[in-house]
Amino acid sequence: MNPELEALLKAWDAYLRAKKGQEADRLLERYDAQLEEVCCRTKVGKEILDRAVQCAYQRWQWADAPKFPHALRKSKLE
Repeated sequence: MNPELEALLKAWDAYLRAKKGQEADRLLERYDAQLEEVCCRTKVGKEILDRAVQCAYQRWQWADAPKFPHALRKSKLE
């Protein structure tokens, strides 16, 4: 997996797990900062990259689900 995408996924996951409060606000700011940094470097729109992260996050969650086929967990989704 692309290291930048993985970092964004982990930042988004941390934000979602924090739920609410100051910690969640701080984690969302961190995610936004990482998103901005990648957008500036790659010349990709922020909304497009955010949607790509959300889509990849869904697939990442499905792959962690116990009912997800074990053979597909090993396949690369790139």
